[in-house]
Amino acid sequence: MAVSTEAQETRVGSSPACIFKQALKLFGMASMIQEKNVSNPNISIVINIHREKNFLARTLINLEGCIRYSQVCGLTCEIIAVFDSSDEETETVFQNTDLQDVCPVTVLRVSHRSLGLSRNSGIEAAKGTCILLHDADDLISFNALTALYTDVMQSGKLAIRICQYLFSFGMQSHILEYPDTDATSPLPFIGMHPYLSCIMFQRSLYEKIQFVDHSLSSGYAYEDWHFNATALAIDCNIRPTPDTVFFYRRRASSLSVQASTDSPGQIAPCILFEPPTFLRLSKDKYLSWKTHGRDILKTFNFKRIDALRDPVFWGLLSAANKIEPLIDPYFLTDNDFRSSLDLINPAIGVAYYEVCEIIRDKTFTDVILLPFLSVGGAERYIFDIIKALEALAPDNQTLIILGEKSSAMSASARLPKHVTILDIPTLASDLNEHERNLIVLKLIQNCAPQARIHIKPSPFAYIFTHKFLKILKNNKKIFYRFSDEKSGSDSFPIYRNFFTTAATILDEVDLILSDNKNIINNDIYYIYAKNKKRKLLYACQPNFTSIDSIKSNITQPSTRILWASRIDNEKRPELLIPISKMLYELYPEAQIDVFGINVLGHFDTHVFSSFPNITYRGPFSNFTKIATEGYACFLYTSSFDGLPNVLLEAMSVGLPIVAPAVGGIDEIIENNVTGKLIHSDTLTDEELVRAYAHALNDLLRHPEQRQQLALNALRKLEEQHGPEQYTENVKKIFEELACD
Repeated sequence: MAVSTEAQETRVGSSPACIFKQALKLFGMASMIQEKNVSNPNISIVINIHREKNFLARTLINLEGCIRYSQVCGLTCEIIAVFDSSDEETETVFQNTDLQDVCPVTVLRVSHRSLGLSRNSGIEAAKGTCILLHDADDLISFNALTALYTDVMQSGKLAIRICQYLFSFGMQSHILEYPDTDATSPLPFIGMHPYLSCIMFQRSLYEKIQFVDHSLSSGYAYEDWHFNATALAIDCNIRPTPDTVFFYRRRASSLSVQASTDSPGQIAPCILFEPPTFLRLSKDKYLSWKTHGRDILKTFNFKRIDALRDPVFWGLLSAANKIEPLIDPYFLTDNDFRSSLDLINPAIGVAYYEVCEIIRDKTFTDVILLPFLSVGGAERYIFDIIKALEALAPDNQTLIILGEKSSAMSASARLPKHVTILDIPTLASDLNEHERNLIVLKLIQNCAPQARIHIKPSPFAYIFTHKFLKILKNNKKIFYRFSDEKSGSDSFPIYRNFFTTAATILDEVDLILSDNKNIINNDIYYIYAKNKKRKLLYACQPNFTSIDSIKSNITQPSTRILWASRIDNEKRPELLIPISKMLYELYPEAQIDVFGINVLGHFDTHVFSSFPNITYRGPFSNFTKIATEGYACFLYTSSFDGLPNVLLEAMSVGLPIVAPAVGGIDEIIENNVTGKLIHSDTLTDEELVRAYAHALNDLLRHPEQRQQLALNALRKLEEQHGPEQYTENVKKIFEELACD
């Protein structure tokens, strides 16, 4: 549409003062025009009103000037005022500012308590060809309605237009310049919203996209971010209209500030982040952003000196300042002139693109959050559950997300069949912790929207779940509890209960699954409440021996002792040295073979080489294979634990066990019945070493005792950890979970 000559002349004045005077002249001319009650206006201004009694008058004065300017340019407007749970004072301000003489006004009163739903109500009531979305405390430059409308109509039905500049005032002052979509693309939308809510588009677009509910109760925020991201997904182009300014009031009591404060500050699931869509729309920009992303963003830096020399820019600011004195460019410093892309890390979009290349069109029934892949029993426990669920539903697909860096990775033999592994620290090495967690969130929202989320306690899991678990409402969340960490000295031990640390997420978790009764009782003690969410599921362990094999093998002479575990502080490998010294005095022929690797600690295995009766044998991936090499018994020295899987494996091959009475170990080992149980919590290290050495000596010297312990342990294992009973337990627990 053509714009009048007088309006065009405001772009070529010789000074800011000249432009300002021309604007006032136009306003004066427009005030003499009596707007007719048009049935099909060019522009519907949908203004959301909440409780802005102290700011609304200035916003309405601003809109009146903008409407009068647009009338001079031949445009017609209407106002749709949406009062969402507003107060009487704010409504009074609106009524006292009579806009009926300027254009038709429709008043809606709703109780959505949601900006998105209120915008929908306003758009549905609108009759205009184009919609401008506006808030009750913001302003726009006097030429914005006309310029945005002209741009949208020239650009088509899939066009969204924003102002070129954002002038932030109030709590924070700065000026942003918006580059167009060709510069941003979908890539930065993972980490942030490059725009704000004041946009114009043809009303027909509303048939394709509506706002979603991002009220405070929903747990989400930024309905405008979601709307614009969805628009990109259906091939809309979002660009700034030159020489227009959006004046954004920042105040502590605004709904947007409340939403970002009271929520994780993230949007609901959005089709833009579905991997096939994200790959398609980002393909053209991916390589350039990967190789030159930061250089590309630098080209869009706001040139302050250019803005200060532009009379149009100054004219727009001056006109707005007349209405709102807080709009004062003289308070700005060089650092307050920015590009909207300044805060973008190009690596986040690149990393998500590369993750999407792995995922493609897969969807998942189960997601496992792990710090890293480890040889530990906790991982096997969770993987065994996934395998049981796969047996019950063969089409299940599992996504394993690793959230922390590790120097050690386990073999993949224990993994479920249909599994995809994403090592986020490796795939997103240039991102900080928050950015990596955003990628994890987007993956779950878009690739596993109804999946079960399995959470192994770890720093990664705690940070992610604390921030985002409450918005994953459609996912069943399973929190695994095995043990509590113990550190400090023998005299003054320090316990770290992860469950009490994670108490803030208890209401968001659907199932708390433990492999031992001890930790459940311990949690009840700390939380002071029983909870139907807590379930006991003993680990699965099939037998790899028989009664006849135990009777024939265990009486054979043997002096070898097996120790196999993670060589971390938790497992106390340093005790092996004093144990070997004392054992040498009691039974000189005894030999301790040590298997394992460092995962969390830095224990130096070379220290074993100085002792003749200790041999470090390196890492292992198959316990059954190493345990059947003629050992007399199995030694376990952990300082804290749940019910360790390695003990079940030792029982399954007929090895009698010497182990400490920590965690849930006494649920499988009864002293002198199914093994040798050392009550370590009441002993000093010196006493503990003596107890271990004497228990080992006793077993080495009495093969008939080894045989009886092994037979009793095998019966206990079959009764408590047999595969058939285990599968039934898994089925029952997860059927109940699905019905909750």
